[in-house]
Amino acid sequence: MRTELGVSVPVFELLTKTFGAFADAVLAHGGGHDTLDARSWVAAVDDLAPESAPTTAASTAPTFVFFPQAGSSPKQYAAVFTELRKRIQHGRYLFVQPPGRDARADEPNETDVGRYIAETVAALKPHLLGAEARGGPTVFVGDSWGAIAAFATAHELLKSCGWAPSSMLLSGNASPRATSAHCGLGSYSPTPMAQLSDKQLVAFLRESGVEDDDDERVGQLVAPFRADCQLYENYERPEQLPALPSKLCVLRGKEDKVVSLS
Repeated sequence: MRTELGVSVPVFELLTKTFGAFADAVLAHGGGHDTLDARSWVAAVDDLAPESAPTTAASTAPTFVFFPQAGSSPKQYAAVFTELRKRIQHGRYLFVQPPGRDARADEPNETDVGRYIAETVAALKPHLLGAEARGGPTVFVGDSWGAIAAFATAHELLKSCGWAPSSMLLSGNASPRATSAHCGLGSYSPTPMAQLSDKQLVAFLRESGVEDDDDERVGQLVAPFRADCQLYENYERPEQLPALPSKLCVLRGKEDKVVSLS
């Protein structure tokens, strides 16, 4: 679509819309029709139609903020979003959408942790603290590198605005303190990112569950994956941090080959 039509539509929309609605989104992209903003650091889907007056139920409905794993994009959470939308009325869904992949594939990947968190915080503020803020609970959801990004973003919002999410659901990662001592592939590899070849990263992606048989398509994942793993490797948890006033649930797969039990 980028080549033939000059249109960038997030893969997330292909995974969550009917084909007809997706086709409409392609044709109308940039002009509304509930399409994600392909250039924004945070993409939003709101189940309250823009022309509808917010009811009490809508203004207190939950907001979910999704932070993707290394190399990924909002498409990682397409199935979760689809299920939540069936069960929750008037929910709002915010997806961190880093450059260098999916609809932002023609932009350079971000490799500076400080800028990554600053861009995320700046994009989230209008939704969480500005005129668009709601009164309901806010849930941060982060997987793998996304767990660290969610943790760092929550602390930056607490520090700069006195605001924190109501709850956090994190998975697939060691603790922030352990992460600070890890190389870019965590407990999977003791080798720094700069010393790992593309071939090694492809092997890791396949070991982590990427099942695509097309080597070229898998190869396209390497650049954003490498960039995010470099963010992971460069992350350092500050020594002094206040406790976040948020409920916390941490999930880890029993057979996880990447995150060690320790």
